[in-house]
Amino acid sequence: MRYYLEAIWKYASFTGRAARRAFWWFMLLHLSIIVALTAFEVWRGHPPDPMNPSLVLSAYQLFILLPLLALTVRRLHDTNRSGWWILLNLVPVIGQLLLLWFMLISGDRRDNRYGPDPLAAVRLNT
Repeated sequence: MRYYLEAIWKYASFTGRAARRAFWWFMLLHLSIIVALTAFEVWRGHPPDPMNPSLVLSAYQLFILLPLLALTVRRLHDTNRSGWWILLNLVPVIGQLLLLWFMLISGDRRDNRYGPDPLAAVRLNT
């Protein structure tokens, strides 16, 4: 929950870095909320319909769009890549798989041009 709220608080911060753990915990909670909202809509008798989207689910996705973009850019920065790499999402399949790979690999263990290592304090304590 901490990483989810942190991403919400930094909703417009496209600078700095985000650790792999922060990104994936955010995504886990984000996808859980989407599943819960979809289940709620099905329970209400409104199954998912692309031509008639749910107002509740659409509102949530609109609310979370900017924090998700900012977190993805910060995660790219952690791998020492420009935030412009997020445009790979526009390339079907191959671009999306490559972006997924960037989200899965570990970040730089040193400071890079985007800022200090977000896990440096954790590594010093172990």
